[in-house]
Amino acid sequence: MEYFFDHDPGFGNGTMLSVAPTTDLTNYQISADISSLKQDSVHTLYIRTLDGWSETISSRFTIGTALPVKWLTLTAARQPGSQVLIKWTTTQDLTALSFNIERSLDGQHFLQIGHTDAKSGVLNTENNLSYTYLDISAPQARLYYRIKETDKNGQFSYSDILLINNQDQAASKFYIIGSPVQSILRVHLGLNVGLTPPSHPSSDPSGGKLQVFDLDGRMVLQEPTMPAAIQQLNVSRLAPGIYILRYRDKTQVESGKFIKQ
Repeated sequence: MEYFFDHDPGFGNGTMLSVAPTTDLTNYQISADISSLKQDSVHTLYIRTLDGWSETISSRFTIGTALPVKWLTLTAARQPGSQVLIKWTTTQDLTALSFNIERSLDGQHFLQIGHTDAKSGVLNTENNLSYTYLDISAPQARLYYRIKETDKNGQFSYSDILLINNQDQAASKFYIIGSPVQSILRVHLGLNVGLTPPSHPSSDPSGGKLQVFDLDGRMVLQEPTMPAAIQQLNVSRLAPGIYILRYRDKTQVESGKFIKQ
């Protein structure tokens, strides 16, 4: 037998393993040199027989700190009847245990509506894993979805929030999620525009800005937008009252009112 990591060096070119004919392979252990492998990364160990069958088994493992799940895609589309099909793709989910699907009517208060186990034990050469969930009792209203991923050690993370309206049409590019607000104002700037978190260091390539005005027309706050569907704006320092939030980019201007408590 032979073993190798990540990429096939060619039949017979791996590291040789000496196995006696009477060896119990159901409890077989090897010592492998991993010093040349990249740290804090997911790798794959392959073990292959060198007989005519050339059977291969494989297993994924992490060196160093376990990598968090990386969210790649998240989409939702209405189906016939009161149904919404949710699809998402992740990578680096070696330590993932499960996914909870959550739904909200206001973008702030979410309830779990479904659960699916992670495919962390499934080997995929691209390290990308796809999931689907069918919400069979989706209200005919504007809905928000998000996915909560839980690791085997109890830690968890959330996907971005996805909006779908009651006719499965593109929602307005701009609207405020939840008002009144006490500290963090959340704004929707697009449907399915990506999963880059608001903390991403680069600004939105559209050059968009969020501006807050009081009722006298004075601008009291301005922040550049980030390349994410949901923006967060810290308004905790504003005095209680009614304000106008304006979104401006290279091609359009949108605005709406919100109440600061």
